[in-house]
Amino acid sequence: MQGNLFQQRPAPHRTAAFFLALLMVLPSPALALRPMNAGMEEQSPMNAQLQGALSLAASGLETAAGAALLQTTVLNAWHKTHSGRMVPFGGFEMPVQYTSILEEYTAVRTATGLFDVSHMGIVEVKGADAARFLNRVATHRVDTLAPGDCQVCFLFNDEGDLVDETMIFKLAEDNYRLVVNAGHSGEVIDWFEQVKARDEFSGRQIEVDDLRQARDPKDSRVILALQGPQTLDLLGQVMSDTDYAAIRDMAPLTHREVTVAGVPVGISKTGWSGEKGFEFILHSDNVLPFWSALIDLGIPPIGLGARDQLRLEASLRLRGDDFGGEPKITPGEAGYGNLGFINWNSDFIGREALSRAETVSIRRVVNVVVTGASEGEINPDSARRLPRLGYVVRAKDDDGQWQVVGEIRSSGLSKIWEGYSERGLHIASALLYDRAYARPGQELQIELPRGQFVYARVLPDFFYWNGWGSTVDLTKMRRFLKAAADEADAEAPEAEFSGLEERSSEGITLEQRLALFRSAARTTPFFVIAGGLEANPVVRAFAGLERSVVLHDPRHPESTIVQLAGLGADGFTVLGGLEAADPLLSMAAYAGMEAIVDRSVLAGPRAVIQRIFERMGVPDDLLSVQLPALMGGLEALALQA
Repeated sequence: MQGNLFQQRPAPHRTAAFFLALLMVLPSPALALRPMNAGMEEQSPMNAQLQGALSLAASGLETAAGAALLQTTVLNAWHKTHSGRMVPFGGFEMPVQYTSILEEYTAVRTATGLFDVSHMGIVEVKGADAARFLNRVATHRVDTLAPGDCQVCFLFNDEGDLVDETMIFKLAEDNYRLVVNAGHSGEVIDWFEQVKARDEFSGRQIEVDDLRQARDPKDSRVILALQGPQTLDLLGQVMSDTDYAAIRDMAPLTHREVTVAGVPVGISKTGWSGEKGFEFILHSDNVLPFWSALIDLGIPPIGLGARDQLRLEASLRLRGDDFGGEPKITPGEAGYGNLGFINWNSDFIGREALSRAETVSIRRVVNVVVTGASEGEINPDSARRLPRLGYVVRAKDDDGQWQVVGEIRSSGLSKIWEGYSERGLHIASALLYDRAYARPGQELQIELPRGQFVYARVLPDFFYWNGWGSTVDLTKMRRFLKAAADEADAEAPEAEFSGLEERSSEGITLEQRLALFRSAARTTPFFVIAGGLEANPVVRAFAGLERSVVLHDPRHPESTIVQLAGLGADGFTVLGGLEAADPLLSMAAYAGMEAIVDRSVLAGPRAVIQRIFERMGVPDDLLSVQLPALMGGLEALALQA
């Protein structure tokens, strides 16, 4: 980054984050073992926040006095009588699992699951000056929200240190609720009281209350979550037709009041799993009957362990490990820079310090997938050991030497991908000290204990995302690894082929032909294909192989911006659909991306693909030789699909 961020960047907008609906304020759960000392490599590892507590619990060193200090949720007794394995977390006694982490993970990815997240804090801010106050303490202007909107943002202190992540719910112009991390509501309220005491808010009408333990019992509120692709259909079984129609038509990142299973709730289209889902804010007296009614539908309860695996797979960052904490990882470094969570034109506390940190930073947190036990190998089954917190990450420098470039921050298993669902893939988040190594496909070396190594590839951000308006392609991991294998096997095109005649050889694979174009390109910009051409099977086959191409969904233009942000795009070119350009250009401006429209007349897939390579700067002589063979390969691939 160059210069002053809040001078250069346009104000972000929440539409850029519609399909993320990242309730990042939900708990940062751990992955535990089943039992504590068995099956370690089959289960996902614990994160740092619970590792010590789980070890104490397993060894019997946690005293009765220590356990007595833990708070409990309304559902504590229910968890214990339904096989919940209880552990300390965020000052609460919480279930880490009921059956097994992988069973619970699979339930959410394939059907639905119910989460007790009532240990989360719900902070109410109300009064005539509530909006003025929140515009100072939060990184997004709440006066740009309408009642019924939700907004992910951050709270920073004057030094630019993270106080907490939050989701703001706007109930009215003078009434807001903020969901904050478990164990941090006291810290947030203390910070708010400090800011209220400043001269700028002297005499202002601002009331702050923790609704989990509200001053007035009738105001008591807690939060539960229901996540998974079947969530909407299951809720229809316990709702009136009118209320069901209301939630079916809700936009992501909005909330409203409805009745579910006879219980009045505030329902929001938000979640922290990478799946379609809802969250519910309700009175604490109604929690047990509400929970029981959903369990009676056959919905399984989900523990903290599965939640950690779900959020990691969806590129959602864990506070303390992947974001904030030590070393202090900024929102931009965590991958949240283009998602509209920070309005740099707003005068929020900590803006100057955060801007300086983001401006000089070159670090980046990425997800990686373990690909093998040796360099260049694409055989995940050969790497049996899972990377864990703190393991050293290396990459090759320009001289071909492995140099330390980062460290592992979180890790787990990913078992949803077609072709890898039985054993699963080892995945991890890594803090890279130089974002030059953060490009998707970059090979990394991860050092294990006793001088052993595994090798991994950097994944695009939000590689798994099945939220509202999105559909995940479960074959794309296989295609991603195949492309990595082809890249590893192929030498540089100029060294392998001495001339254009040899370059047209029938022995070149489809992926190698694409590698020829990339190697000859002067630049590699991002492209959005729209106007109906995105439905063409040949174009779709091409987009599956070329990561710089995004297919536009005209029904959900926000998802296009989210995909581009996940790829790390700072800008893009729209091809083939002028009618799609206006909303995309508007959303791009809010997301801080530069967007242009190519007004060329593109009659079919060949014209689109040729135009992409022309804009990349691929020489005409190479295009004339290789494009026909490339189109033939893409047409064959489209027929197979």
